[in-house]
Amino acid sequence: MPHTSHQAAPSPLGERLAEQIKTNGGSLSFAEFMHSSLYTPGLGYYRNPLAKLGVSGDFTTAPELSPLFGASIANYCAKLFAECQSPSLCEFGPGTGKLALAVITQLAHIGADFEDYYLIDVSANLLERARETLHAELPSELFTKVVFLEELPTQFEGVILANEVLDAMPVNLFHIKDHHAFERSVAIEDGAFTWCDTPITNKTLLAEVIRLQQDYALDNYISEINLFATPWLNALMNMLTRGAIVLIDYGFSEKEYYHPDRNSGTLMCHYQHRAHPDPFFRPGEQDITSHVNFTALARAAMAQDGELLGFSTQADFLLGNGLLDCLNEQATDDTSRLTLNQQVMKLTYPHEMGELFKVLVIGKALEQTFHDCAIRDSRHKL
Repeated sequence: MPHTSHQAAPSPLGERLAEQIKTNGGSLSFAEFMHSSLYTPGLGYYRNPLAKLGVSGDFTTAPELSPLFGASIANYCAKLFAECQSPSLCEFGPGTGKLALAVITQLAHIGADFEDYYLIDVSANLLERARETLHAELPSELFTKVVFLEELPTQFEGVILANEVLDAMPVNLFHIKDHHAFERSVAIEDGAFTWCDTPITNKTLLAEVIRLQQDYALDNYISEINLFATPWLNALMNMLTRGAIVLIDYGFSEKEYYHPDRNSGTLMCHYQHRAHPDPFFRPGEQDITSHVNFTALARAAMAQDGELLGFSTQADFLLGNGLLDCLNEQATDDTSRLTLNQQVMKLTYPHEMGELFKVLVIGKALEQTFHDCAIRDSRHKL
C-alpha cells in the first residue's frame, strides 16, 4: 500500500487541484475532484502517458488476463448478430486492444460476419496501444474493419461493449449523519487534502440521496452515487437502432450496494497493483474507482424503452457462452491447457473475478424478448 499522505500538492495535478479548491471557495465536490484526477488533459490518470494496464501498470483486466474472455463474449455477440441486418461492434475503453483482438479473432473463427468494429477511448495513449496491438496481430482484411472514433456514431446496429468502463466514471459521495444528508467534498487543511461535509445543492443528487435514505433506512452512512451513468446510457440507447449493450463490471444490485453493513461505500484506488482507499494519494498517478449499481442502470434502460435481456455473474455469463469450449479449442498441448485452466479459474472462481463481476445486457428493437445470457439469469435480483 502506498504511503497515505494527503499532502495537497505531491504531483503536478495535485497543485492544480489545490488551486481549484481555493478558487471554488474552499471545497470541491468529490465528483469534481475525481473527474479532474482521472480526466484532466495531459495530467489526469486516463489522459497522461503513464502505464495503466499489465505488469508495468496499476491493475489487470479480464481481457489482459485471458483471450478466453473475449472469445466467450464473441460467441454471445454472434447470437445477437442473427437478429441484425448489418451488425457492427462498438467498444468503449478498449485499453490495449486485447478484448477487441480476442472478439474479432473468435468471430472470424466461427464465421460470424460484421461490418465494423468501433473503438472509443478518452485516453489517446491507450487508443494508440490498441491500434498497435490490432495492426500487429490481425490479418489485414480484419484490421480494415477496425474504426477509431472520438465521438459516438449517430446511428448504430449491433453490439456495444463496455468492460470496466462504468467503475471509472466520477461519483458523488454522500454522508448521512444523525439522519441529516450531506455531500462529501474535498477541502484543504494544514496544506493537505481532507474530507468535509457540505450541503447538497445538486437537485438530482439530493432527490436520490433522500430516496435511498428512505428506502434503506440509512444513517451514519457514507456511499456513492454515479450521476454520469444514466446520461451516458441514454446516449447509447439513442444511438442504438437495433441490438444490445453488454455492460461488464464489478458491482451489485442496489439492495446489496446500500446494505447497512456497507456503510463506508465502495470507493477504491489502484496503484502499482495495490488496492487502497486513499483518493488523495498522488492525484493523476493512480486509478480511482467505485463499484457499479446495476439496478440504477436497469432502471435507466427501461426508462428509455430498453429490454433487460439478462443479468448474471461473470462466471455464469462466460460459462454459458462457451468458455470451456474455447479452452478446448485453444489448448494445443498440456502446457497451454494448464495455463488456460489457470486463466479460467481467475475468470470464474468466486474468490477471484467470477462473482464480484456482473454482466448486464440491455436490448433494443430485438424480436425476441430474451436471449440466453448465462447458465443462470439473475434479473430478479435487480
